[in-house]
Amino acid sequence: MSLCCWTSATLETREEQSLEKGDKEVSDADELRHEPLARFSSKLFEEDIGIGAIIGEDRLRVEEIVSTGASTLTLPNPQECLPSPEEDALRFAIRQARICGGSHG
Repeated sequence: MSLCCWTSATLETREEQSLEKGDKEVSDADELRHEPLARFSSKLFEEDIGIGAIIGEDRLRVEEIVSTGASTLTLPNPQECLPSPEEDALRFAIRQARICGGSHG
């Protein structure tokens, strides 16, 4: 009987990747940073996991995604957000889009 197990974990690396194009070698800094995880993974999976198998990621900071400038948000009257008895789903959705600043063409 054999057991097959797949797993994934991602490391955040805000530093610029030091891999050269087309080159699979890892820099000394990456090796120092990834070595403990490779060693742990090798013990966990009882397989030889080299540092080349460790994949990092570069995430955006909140400030890089969300505007930090002050803005005013006008919310609709909650009663306007309720469906009226004579509305079907399409008419309700169109009205809600207009309330929220959208349009229907």
